[in-house]
Amino acid sequence: VVVVEKRQSLGGNSALAGGLFACESPVQARERVVADRDLLFKRAMDWAHWGGIDPGILRAFLNKSSDTIRWLEKKGLEFDLIRLYPDQNPPVQHNPKGNGARLIQVLARECRALGVSFFLQCSARKILRGEKGNLIGVQIMKEGKETVIRTDRVIIATGGFGGNCELLKKYFSYYYDGMPSSGLPLMGDGLLMASEAGADIADFATMIKEGPRLDLHTWPLMTFERDPLTVWVNKEGKRFIDEAVGYHVFESVNAMLRQPERISYALLDSTIRITFEEKMPGLKSDLEKEADKGRVKIADSWDGIAEWIGAKPEALKETVMQYNAFCDKGYDERFAKERRYLHPLSRPPYYAIRGLSVLLDTIGGIRINDRMEVLDITGEPIPGLFAAGVTTSGWESETYCSTLSASAFGFAINSGRMAGENAMKLPIIG
Repeated sequence: VVVVEKRQSLGGNSALAGGLFACESPVQARERVVADRDLLFKRAMDWAHWGGIDPGILRAFLNKSSDTIRWLEKKGLEFDLIRLYPDQNPPVQHNPKGNGARLIQVLARECRALGVSFFLQCSARKILRGEKGNLIGVQIMKEGKETVIRTDRVIIATGGFGGNCELLKKYFSYYYDGMPSSGLPLMGDGLLMASEAGADIADFATMIKEGPRLDLHTWPLMTFERDPLTVWVNKEGKRFIDEAVGYHVFESVNAMLRQPERISYALLDSTIRITFEEKMPGLKSDLEKEADKGRVKIADSWDGIAEWIGAKPEALKETVMQYNAFCDKGYDERFAKERRYLHPLSRPPYYAIRGLSVLLDTIGGIRINDRMEVLDITGEPIPGLFAAGVTTSGWESETYCSTLSASAFGFAINSGRMAGENAMKLPIIG
């Protein structure tokens, strides 16, 4: 077995991941969490409205996920079961101790012990097929020299195309030049090679995106920036969402992307800040530090906040007055925000926190079946060619499914296992 890796380190975006999805796992069983695969399958298909998803692929993923956690635990990994947002039931995100980086280290160590060869900083250029359509090799560039690895089976696991502006614009109408991205700038090499080799490429893909995010790499304020007690406005000073949706960051970002410059601002007053400080001691100091970095504005008047946002002062004050009136009545006439979250903004100093809409990764491109075999344009498997992870299509809808939180990393690990197992079942040619 040979692994061809374009970068100088293994794991790609998986090494940056936090946790992976699983249902009916040993971890859930020990914590007496009922994560029924049938229920989660139905929820995920309802989320997608049965569009853009191959139910067979999704089902294969869910069915494999429990055994994968068991398999990883036997290798020494330990997992914490995470509830991604307060009302998530059941919790399904399994965070390994040391996160994705640790998981990759464990798998790489075992692979080396089994004799797997790793060609780092080595790029694959072309998948080679014989006269009968079967795989015969992969053309690679290693140490500045072009060579061919002769093989009758290949697994493409090259990740997404978050660094390829051409593909991003092709698949996502809301993508714009300079959109903040926290993932690796992968170029979709596997997708492009698969297409050249005759694979069917889907005309639909998913952008894993979230918002609001204070910063690309650190989330010092995220615990409360998305809290329903805050009030979200756009650059015009207008409220645009029920802020309780902010717990579901893969949904709230959809509303953000419709706003001017795709930016939002979370507003709070000193009373709400003091409430947050009960669970976040030192928050006042943290906000002041972020203000020095230009990501937070602190002002004694809404005029000062409006100037920083770039909104007309009267527009922002009208928004706050309307919202405070909703709080007094106990009813949000605009977005029906739950009454328990309605707290007026009336005590200075006031705070505004800038939130970004951020690209994390992409999902989709290569069409596969539930055995992870790559399909050609007639829907038939290309003999010996498999694909795994986010370079594949058929298991995620337009909006990343928060019901199956951590499914991108989860699918990467599970589909990789399935692809490897099924590739090994093929008869040896020659």
